[in-house]
Amino acid sequence: MTFEDTLARLGMTVVNPEQNNHFNMLIHGVSGVGKTSLAATASQVDDMSPVLYVDFESGTLPVRDWGNPANITVVHCDNIARNLAEFPYKTVVFDTLDKCQELILSHYETVSNDTWTKWRAVYDSLLKAIGVFLNAPNISFIAITHSARESSEVTGEVF
Repeated sequence: MTFEDTLARLGMTVVNPEQNNHFNMLIHGVSGVGKTSLAATASQVDDMSPVLYVDFESGTLPVRDWGNPANITVVHCDNIARNLAEFPYKTVVFDTLDKCQELILSHYETVSNDTWTKWRAVYDSLLKAIGVFLNAPNISFIAITHSARESSEVTGEVF
């Protein structure tokens, strides 16, 4: 039995990467391991450029070092494109999902005291934002998230 036969029994198929024009990726890790730097390199790949980099943390310094400024646009979460028919980007990066959740939650903290309602709203809002790009043909999507949020013992700053 071949590897392809085993995959077929599991309901999976082998795809030629040369025929795949987009992908979705989740980059997960602790602060400082290079998640943003890796995502920024998408702007160096012709088949993935141009890149729309949606920055939720204002921490895109590695984009300058690892990205190609001619092929990457960094925006904040309120500027996400709405009309994908005229969408000029081949790759979208969300940096980071956990910060996006925190921003959404901070909005709903003022709307409701019910914990279930707040977290459902966070979940639904994040899925809606991600879903726009996950379901779009010919757009690669990269999401970055931290494996753990840490705080400085000296300043109390969360990073």
